[in-house]
Amino acid sequence: MIPLFKVWMSPEAKRRVATVLDSGYVGQGPVVEEFESELAKLTGTSNVLTTNSGTAALELALACLNIGPGDEVISTPMTCSATNHAINNTGATIVWADIDPISGLISAESVTRAITDHTKAVVVVDWAGEAVKRELALRRMDLPLIIDSAHRAPARDDRYTASSNVFVAYSFQAIKFLTTGDGGALVVPEKHYRNAKLIRWFGLDRESSADFRCFQSVDLRGHKWHMNDIAAAIGLANLEGLDERVARHISVVARYKERGLRVRPENSQNWVAFLHVRDRSDCQRYLAENGVSSSLIHSRNDRYPVFASAILRELPGLEQFDATYLAIPCGWWLTDVEVEHIAQSVLAWEGQHGRPE
Repeated sequence: MIPLFKVWMSPEAKRRVATVLDSGYVGQGPVVEEFESELAKLTGTSNVLTTNSGTAALELALACLNIGPGDEVISTPMTCSATNHAINNTGATIVWADIDPISGLISAESVTRAITDHTKAVVVVDWAGEAVKRELALRRMDLPLIIDSAHRAPARDDRYTASSNVFVAYSFQAIKFLTTGDGGALVVPEKHYRNAKLIRWFGLDRESSADFRCFQSVDLRGHKWHMNDIAAAIGLANLEGLDERVARHISVVARYKERGLRVRPENSQNWVAFLHVRDRSDCQRYLAENGVSSSLIHSRNDRYPVFASAILRELPGLEQFDATYLAIPCGWWLTDVEVEHIAQSVLAWEGQHGRPE
């Protein structure tokens, strides 16, 4: 079976991890600092903080904004539940916004309609690797924007500037473009950087002195969201070839389009590729019979009981998208022969069943 996902692990990771293990220092230390320095080069800003998961990165952004009970946060229901668990765990109320029925990206118009006097932030998701347009943030520049970019690799992001009110959260979970085993990073606006650095480690300034645990006054509610040197060592090793892996995903999607597949996303890093199909369960059965994995990736979050307190409006775009989308393999591990086989399998099924209008 051609897999939908595969873990990239550099052979260099073993050596780097062994060095950390032999050093006697495995917590947050010099290797984390080195990894953050490399991420800063990729993102074009020094305001990068690593975390122990992509979810922690989102939680750190929300904590910087002091979001809690009585606040509203606009979010998309079409995402990994981690996006909305991060909001839910603050005690704030989630307000669902609709999505584009084709791309799966949050609808700017729906976000605008959902804003109230209680809205404290908007959370958006770069679904499948396609970046949410900057115009969304320009609807209300005074409203913080948290971009869940878990489906993208760290890179320069025109939606972010150090002086803006935009946070960008990355995931380094096992099957992402860049993995540290598990981990994440948050690109933080300049005005929040110092507090974010304190919050992620119990509110303590680790750089103040050797006895920082015992003699500091803790003024901020702290958490244990930091990365450790073992994970950072894996991340440093896996930075090698990152651009090539991303480029391979993009080229596979381009090949699909050349063959006539109406595949998404467009002009993006293409962490996954998806298309819209009729009778999705039958399409999945057909693809499986032909040795091709497929999946929905994530389930719409508005159906989870844990988010029952969210404010729900009509979501016609979500209804349409959720009924027809299906992800197919597009990764760096695919051979050209496998790419052609996947394309021909999809086209053969569509030849029998047609495409959604």
